[in-house]
Amino acid sequence: MIFDISPGQTVTILVQNNGIIDIKKSYTCFVSILNLTATDNSTANNVCAIEQLNIEANDNTNVTLNPLSCPNIINVHATDAAHVNNICAVNLMNIETENVPVVTINSTSICPKRTVITAINAFEIGNICARDQMNVVIYQANTITFSSLSSCAKFGFYNITHLYFLSDLCSNEEMNIIVSSMPSLTINSSTKCSKKLLVDARNIYEVHNLCASEEMNVTTDAISVVSIDSSTVCPKKLLFDVHRVFQITNLCASEEMNITTFNVYSISIDSSTVCPKKVLFDVHRVFEITNLCASEEMNITTFNVYFISIDSSTVCPKKVLFDAHDIGTAPNLCASEEMNITTTGIATVPINSSVVCPKKVLLNAHHMNNVANLCASEEMNITTAVMYDVTINSVTACPKKVLLNAHHMNNVANLCASEEMNITTAVMYDVTINSVTACPKNVILNAHHMNNVANLCASEDMKITIDSISFVSINSSTICPKNVILNAHDMDNISNLCASEDMKITIDSISLVSINSFTICPKNVILNAHDMDNIANLCASEDMKITIDSISLVSINSFTICPKNVILNAHDMDNISNLCASEEMNMIIGNILMINVNSFWPCPKLAILNITQNSSIVDICSGESLKIYGSNSTVNASTSNCPSVATVIGTDGLIVNDLCSTNETYIDVTNSTISMEKSKCPTIANVIATVSALVYVCATVAINAIVSQDAIVYYQGPLNYTNISSGGQLLTWS
Repeated sequence: MIFDISPGQTVTILVQNNGIIDIKKSYTCFVSILNLTATDNSTANNVCAIEQLNIEANDNTNVTLNPLSCPNIINVHATDAAHVNNICAVNLMNIETENVPVVTINSTSICPKRTVITAINAFEIGNICARDQMNVVIYQANTITFSSLSSCAKFGFYNITHLYFLSDLCSNEEMNIIVSSMPSLTINSSTKCSKKLLVDARNIYEVHNLCASEEMNVTTDAISVVSIDSSTVCPKKLLFDVHRVFQITNLCASEEMNITTFNVYSISIDSSTVCPKKVLFDVHRVFEITNLCASEEMNITTFNVYFISIDSSTVCPKKVLFDAHDIGTAPNLCASEEMNITTTGIATVPINSSVVCPKKVLLNAHHMNNVANLCASEEMNITTAVMYDVTINSVTACPKKVLLNAHHMNNVANLCASEEMNITTAVMYDVTINSVTACPKNVILNAHHMNNVANLCASEDMKITIDSISFVSINSSTICPKNVILNAHDMDNISNLCASEDMKITIDSISLVSINSFTICPKNVILNAHDMDNIANLCASEDMKITIDSISLVSINSFTICPKNVILNAHDMDNISNLCASEEMNMIIGNILMINVNSFWPCPKLAILNITQNSSIVDICSGESLKIYGSNSTVNASTSNCPSVATVIGTDGLIVNDLCSTNETYIDVTNSTISMEKSKCPTIANVIATVSALVYVCATVAINAIVSQDAIVYYQGPLNYTNISSGGQLLTWS
């Protein structure tokens, strides 16, 4: 033993072989540095030093520090079931343990600035605390307790494995926790929340009361429950990477929330406290995610999730990116600026459009049931396939621009746009347009193999390309576009087409196309139609060009207005009614049962008719020049207005009745019958009749006639020049 120890000395003491020593009683506490080694069931009481105390305790020894004296620095190395009691330090406490020792810290003394603990197979370390920094590394311990009521360290680092129970961790600035293979981890969030918290937890039953004021970064695997104490404070930034966890509760952040999860049952967000500005979720194989919210941006990627709910009652983010696959439902999505949705294998995605409509929506949806209440104020881009319904909330807002590409689905309802609507559809049932709210300036429709497109409208341009569709209806009661281009095949009905400038129609195998000519007539109409039933109420104010065949009926609405120019090329059909023109009418017709000219309007200045194949026309007329070319057909001219000059060139069975002119008539016919109106004779008539032709001609000044090959000409008026040959006859018309 060492006696008469002077203050300020460095002292080394060895206690062994069941020895007992009382440092304060036998020696003094005023030594500067004390090195104590206790072994072999020995006992050391009232151990103390001023500056530094170094303790080596082994072999079931019992070392107890003087509770009234704390050195600046203490270093403890305890092994083999040793007990070191009531240790304390002012500046640094360094504890190393192995093989089930027990170390307890004096909870009534000051906490050291820095505490460093390394424990391997420790039985107990109690009342751990620090003021500035705590560094704890533990592998396999029975009980480790922290005295968070005494003091919370500014910085805490914990690497703990195989611990039975861990609680009351706290720090002021930063806490870094790495834990595994233990039942429970609990943070004392009621005393203090650290500014920054980093947790890496694996194979733990539960983690409780996590909290941080600035940043929380949590990585977990194989954990039952992770709970956040969001009632105390929410961190600005939250990062979670979680795998094989049953439940995560009360997540919250004020700036950013970044969550990556795999194999999690439930994730709940405490959106009642605060909504982060930005949320990023990448979740896979999760049963439910509840109360998601963000004020600026929400980015969600999900796979194999049953239920996701958005708390849009609190706030709507400016931007939402939603990429979801194989999930049940995701209700109450909303955004104020942009919403981008990509989905496959989802039952339903209902949008909360009652709160706000985003400026821009992009939807790409496949193999799902419903997307409900989509809306946008600027642009909507929709691509869908193999799904049931998409409904648009066009009551709240109509976007300026809509692009729809839809295939193999049932309905798209209440589409609307104020500037542009571009629709491409195939193999679906209905597309309905909300034309009551707004009509776009431009519409492009490309539709195939579907049932109905209803209430299309446009104010500038409408371009329609369709085939194998039952019905397309135009809402022309609201407004008529300036220009319409229609290309339609294999369908039933197109109703209420109208245009104010140009209408171009190319159609075949259609039952009915009806024009709403009562609202307005376009300046120019071009019609190219084949193999169909009816085209109703065509009209134009400038030019009408019609090319048609194998059609039952074409009706012209000439009660409103007559075009200046008409070009008609028609074959193999029943009836064309109410044709009229003010400047020029040029017709090529064949195998037409009846063409009716509207004689209530003034006749065109020029009328040219080429008629063949047993066709018939009624009330053809002209103001200046009428030219008729034909065969095997019947022409009944109008006598209400006779042209200045009339010309007929016919072969093989052409019949012209009531021909008249005011100045001159030219007739050159073979095997045809021409009859002039006897009461309205021209000044001069010129006739060439051959091969059994029959002509009734009259003139007031001169008749010039060449008759041959058994033709007969009956005349009324003065003869000027005649040439009769080969059985021809020139007879007076009495």
